[in-house]
Amino acid sequence: MTKNRLNVKNVAMIIACFAVCMMFAGCDKDKETLLENMYFTIQDGKVNKGTIPSSESGISIAEDININRNALAGGSSFVSITTEQQISEVYVGVKDVNYYYSVEPQVSSQQNTYSFVTLYSQNLEASFDIQISAKLSSGSLTAVCNVPVRYIRAGTGSLQINLSFDNDKDVDLYVVQPDGEIIYYGNVGSYYEEAGEPAGWGLDVDSNPACYIDGINSENVFYSYEYIQSGK
Repeated sequence: MTKNRLNVKNVAMIIACFAVCMMFAGCDKDKETLLENMYFTIQDGKVNKGTIPSSESGISIAEDININRNALAGGSSFVSITTEQQISEVYVGVKDVNYYYSVEPQVSSQQNTYSFVTLYSQNLEASFDIQISAKLSSGSLTAVCNVPVRYIRAGTGSLQINLSFDNDKDVDLYVVQPDGEIIYYGNVGSYYEEAGEPAGWGLDVDSNPACYIDGINSENVFYSYEYIQSGK
């Protein structure tokens, strides 16, 4: 009988150890996806663990970066680097987050412009500092550039259509619903607050209206689940 009890006890200890190991593995996985879940993804980017690669003595590309310094949850941003330097890879992270993206940027040889697109998470809920550095074709690293990004509150819903542009202009988003109704600055729909969050449907962010420049450079239409129509 004593022997059987020991066996049961040993099995229980093994199960407990396995559960703890699984718990730690799950927590590590959660950390790995922190950038995607809480901040942004980058098209064709790869997530890496650690601090963003950079060199304190490297050249600065801060003046070469064009980025929208406002971010909507569920929105996007076109980021470009115009420089005479030859860039082979770009690194993008968030200050105080121990993960970063590496991406081979799109290249426009005529303008010496390197670009990529960030897609912001619908869980984004606060301003943050985005970090950018690059590896040159020579193999050397640039200094890291810190860019404060301001969080802009917007509706996300079950369906979200977002238009982002990279400089100050009055660009308008039109959404044609299946019933033929057009949502735009002249017909913004019906949205309201529910439990402190945007609810309903419609155009809730209209940037730079009538060329009154607010610098948000983003337009947003969202639909809560119950307002989504069937059709195209």
